[in-house]
Amino acid sequence: ALQRLAYIISNCCEKNYICARFGGDELIILGSGVHDGDIELLESNFKKQLESVNLAVNKPYKLSASIGSIMSEVTDDVKLFSLITQADELMYNKKKKKC
Repeated sequence: ALQRLAYIISNCCEKNYICARFGGDELIILGSGVHDGDIELLESNFKKQLESVNLAVNKPYKLSASIGSIMSEVTDDVKLFSLITQADELMYNKKKKKC
């Protein structure tokens, strides 16, 4: 499952993005020069590719993922870990609303 999700994420990454495994089952995408529309497009593309993989694999279960996106101006006082934490909180909030 993680390999399939990593494959999807790597397919969604543009040239100015960095894709990485952050934790056990957490994958992150970092991008520079990104705008609101880019985030929406990335999330939409990810969901479409996830759906496509689920159809192609044809297993009795479906892979799913929750997404938390944050956009910030890069300044000296902005810490990467803080941004990741904020995105993680947004992801968990979205996940709770689905239940």
